[in-house]
Amino acid sequence: MTEPLPSDRLAHRTDPSRFAFATTAELDDLRELIGQPRAARAVEFGVGMDRDRYHVYVMGPPGTGRHTLVERVIA
Repeated sequence: MTEPLPSDRLAHRTDPSRFAFATTAELDDLRELIGQPRAARAVEFGVGMDRDRYHVYVMGPPGTGRHTLVERVIA
């Protein structure tokens, strides 16, 4: 059997003094989606097709930024 994980190892704690802001409300909004460069290129390619009757299908787990990605590409 494996040993149970001690409760002090269940979460990573970061020292707040490492940051130059008090709350995230002070930060600028991100302009790009983090970690999705391949998906962004694929959507840009699909939207850029200069033909009628092309459709772009975007799939992925909920909360991964699919709608935001498409909205930013077509805006």
